[in-house]
Amino acid sequence: MINEIILESREDMKKMLWVVLMMSCGATFISSLFPLYSEYYQLSSLEITILFAVYAAILLPTLFVVGAKGNAWGLKRVLRWSIYLSIVSTLLFLVSFSVWILYTARLLEGIAYGAFTGTASAFLIKQTSQKKVSTAVKLSGAMVNLGFGLGPAISGLIVHAICAFSATSFSVFVSARYVIEFLGFSGNVTESRKFSSNKTC
Repeated sequence: MINEIILESREDMKKMLWVVLMMSCGATFISSLFPLYSEYYQLSSLEITILFAVYAAILLPTLFVVGAKGNAWGLKRVLRWSIYLSIVSTLLFLVSFSVWILYTARLLEGIAYGAFTGTASAFLIKQTSQKKVSTAVKLSGAMVNLGFGLGPAISGLIVHAICAFSATSFSVFVSARYVIEFLGFSGNVTESRKFSSNKTC
């Protein structure tokens, strides 16, 4: 019985780390496309700077609020809604026809990742046995850093490969990424378990 619980915990930890990686990729994925948006919409340096800044401006307060209220609202529910918001943000980037839609999409992405970051660590800890908590936290940090690097790298390679701003190519890739991310979370990550050394087989 204990062995089965431990194995399930390891699987849940791996699946949650996968979601952390994918969300971190998504948070920075759009960065390599900003020069294309700048050229397409004739954005000034100030407007591009604001496009970067609004993300951080909304992420931090969201992180603090959700971090404090996450347990009351339900960690898994918050994580699900953060993924939904990321998907909406991506769709807005794809269908944008004005600068204000870009700003709206960027704000939503900030809210999404702020909410995700505010609850992901707590949820991961609840999915992990006490002996593995330290390892899980370290791996989570590694996945975040890896995702931050992979996001712009992948989108940059796509832009370089298609040599043009192709909304179709971009949408296919991003849609696939979010489908994998959502299925990996909603279909596989289960509710938290409590581990006790008093349990017997």
